[in-house]
Amino acid sequence: NEEPSSSIISPAAASRGHIISADSVQAYTGVSIGANKPTPEEMERTPHHLVDVVDPRSSDDPTVRGTSSYNAADWMGDAAYVVRELTSFNGDDGGG
Repeated sequence: NEEPSSSIISPAAASRGHIISADSVQAYTGVSIGANKPTPEEMERTPHHLVDVVDPRSSDDPTVRGTSSYNAADWMGDAAYVVRELTSFNGDDGGG
């Protein structure tokens, strides 16, 4: 039985697409059991975003988000940022 994220990797790779993870467990670094994270080979073949972006431990480092500070609103902001970055061509936002 093929895992859901595996089933989109081949079409995404064929079209030079990117995958933006919407899996709340995949966002956390160091959490692999039950996360169905892409393998390093899959991530090399097709770029993945929002995987391993949150440290589940609290941190005094302001560049590392801890569990208490990452929520659905943060994910939406991160996803919107990724989409903007992927859809802007050489800094052109597509505006007239």
